[in-house]
Amino acid sequence: MQISLHTVVPAIHVEPAMMFAYPTCASDVYTPKVEQIFLPEQEDVPKLLVEIKVTKKYTWEVQVANWKWKLFEQVVKLGQHKRSLDYEGHFIFDARGETDKNIAHLLENICTPVLLAKKLLSEKLKRPVEINVVLKENASNLSKDLFSTLNIPILCTNFEVYGDVVEVIHDYSYRLYGTGAELFNFEFKNYNSSTAERVFIARRGNRHLINHHEVSKFLEEKGFVTCYFEISQQVKNGRSHATQKQLLRFMVLELATLSSIVWG
Repeated sequence: MQISLHTVVPAIHVEPAMMFAYPTCASDVYTPKVEQIFLPEQEDVPKLLVEIKVTKKYTWEVQVANWKWKLFEQVVKLGQHKRSLDYEGHFIFDARGETDKNIAHLLENICTPVLLAKKLLSEKLKRPVEINVVLKENASNLSKDLFSTLNIPILCTNFEVYGDVVEVIHDYSYRLYGTGAELFNFEFKNYNSSTAERVFIARRGNRHLINHHEVSKFLEEKGFVTCYFEISQQVKNGRSHATQKQLLRFMVLELATLSSIVWG
């Protein structure tokens, strides 16, 4: 199957707002106080021309540098078997070049283009279309839970896959933010409509705020709920796998439907 579809993702305009920042190398290091920075109205992301390209071919094959894989590779070569999976007649999107342990990367770089391609292909073919996302054999539980939540089928393998390979081509200097709110506007699996209205997305590890507890306490008094990107860390700190999935669904809902947050 050979298909080429074109669409335009609308631009994102950001209203003027104030930003407050501590003195760092990114602002005035000579002023020992919080900086107030005025952000004028601007077109944060221009409109993007996007091509959805479908080609019947093989995906690339993941190279695993360990002795078990190399031994298996030699056995396959001796047997003259091609290391590939036949998915002919199925749409596939190879996502093995992207990290599968960061929810922001998964949402922006995989889920959004897959859902956009699914929408346009369904309209073109006048029937519901499913796109299988190809992940590495040892894909993270985070990525599996995310795609399950969004009802996106996955295939975990390090082999080549033959089928109708879907590519979403655009200026990669920008993300597809302008279409995110529309694409994710559906009820996810086990959707919970009672999630918080205000969310403080914090970080752990070397990306955490030095005064995290102070900021978190201040925001919680204003009605915010603190949530972390590092979902896998929740399990290490004693949270159950069920809680991890619940938090994941919450973050998908809150992150995917908002292109920007402006405080007045």
